[in-house]
Amino acid sequence: MVKGGLFGWLESSLGLCGWAEYTNRQKWVRATPDLFPREVPGMTEDVLEELRLAGGSLESKIQRVSNFFRGNARHLEGLQQVLIRSVLRDGGPELPQQVRDVLTKGTYTDAFLNAFDGHVFPIHAKEVAPYHEFQLAMEVRAGGKYWAGSAGVQDDETQQKIETIGYSADEAVSLGGERGAVFVWRWVHFPDRGPYDLPAWLTGALAGEGPDPERKLQNELDVVDRWIQQLRQETADYVRKGPELKDPYIREVLRLWPSEMDIHQRQQLKKCAWIEGLEPEMFVGRKVLVACVSYDASHAMALGAIISKRHQEEPAQEGDPPYKLTSTWQWTPLENAKESEKPAEGVADAEAQEADAISGKLGYFPEDDSR
Repeated sequence: MVKGGLFGWLESSLGLCGWAEYTNRQKWVRATPDLFPREVPGMTEDVLEELRLAGGSLESKIQRVSNFFRGNARHLEGLQQVLIRSVLRDGGPELPQQVRDVLTKGTYTDAFLNAFDGHVFPIHAKEVAPYHEFQLAMEVRAGGKYWAGSAGVQDDETQQKIETIGYSADEAVSLGGERGAVFVWRWVHFPDRGPYDLPAWLTGALAGEGPDPERKLQNELDVVDRWIQQLRQETADYVRKGPELKDPYIREVLRLWPSEMDIHQRQQLKKCAWIEGLEPEMFVGRKVLVACVSYDASHAMALGAIISKRHQEEPAQEGDPPYKLTSTWQWTPLENAKESEKPAEGVADAEAQEADAISGKLGYFPEDDSR
C-alpha cells in the first residue's frame, strides 16, 4: 500500500529496498510489578524494616506485628460513628431507605427485624492487615422459632438501640438464636490479594486457616515457644557436644560436666561441679558460644555458657562444689545465624585426640556433687 505525500513515498521506497516498515509505535512502557512493589496494607515502612531484618528475636517480631494489627483494628472500631455518618452522607454501599433510617436514628423496631430478618448490611471494610479486611456490618436477626412463639415480641412502636459487638480474638461472633439489630466487626481473609513484600515467616503465618490475623500470629508464636522449649530440654546434649566451642579446655570441661535426671526423666546439667587438674583462669569467667540452631533461614538461637567460681568464705567443703555453670539460649544476630555443622572427619579425629590429652589433666570430675 502506497502512502500519500513525501514521507509516504519514502516509507514505501525503503520497504521495497528491504527495510522493514515500522508501524507499531508504542507510546508507553508496560510496568513491571517486581520493579514497583505494592504497598503493604495496614503496615508502616518502619515496622516493615524491623520485620525484614534477618536475625534477632522472632518472638519480638511476631508480638510487634500482632500489636500493630490489633491497634489498626481498635482504631477503626473507635471511628464507628464517623464511618456510619460517612456512609449516610456519601452514599457508600447501596442500602434500602428503611435501613438508612435505622442507621440515622441508631434504633430499630420489631417490624424492622421481621422485614429484614437474616440480612447483613455492609457499612465499611478496610484491609488493615495484609490479606485481611476488618469489616463493619449491621446484622439483623428476628430470633427464629424461639422468639416467634414468645408473647409480647411484636412491639412495632418501641424503639430499641442498635448495640455493637466488637471482635473478640478469643471467640468469633455468632448471632444464632439472638434477636435484634447489631453492629458487628469481623475479620475476613482474602488469600488471593497481593502479593506483598513481606518476610517469609509472616507470609506463611498469615496464610493459615481462619479469618483472624491476630490469632494466626498467636499460633505462630506458640509454635516458636514450643521449639524454644524443646531446645532447652536438649541443653545437656548441646553442651556435651559443643559444636561451636573453639577452646579445647572448655570444650572438654563441658563435655564431662555432671548431669542428673529431671522430674520428666530427661538429662539436665547440674548447677555446680568440682574441676581439678586445670588452672581456674583457663575456664573461669569466659563466656563461650556452645551451639547455634536455626529456626528458619533468617532466625537462629545461640547457646552460650560461662563457668564461674562461687564466692565462699571457707574452702569448698564436701558436697558443696565451687564451680557453677550458667547456660542461656538467646536469639542471635544475622552474623551468627548459621546452624552448627558437624566437623570434618579429619578435624574430628584431631579434636578427639586433643580431648583425650586434656582429660588426662582433669584429675577429679565426678558425676555427683560430693567428694
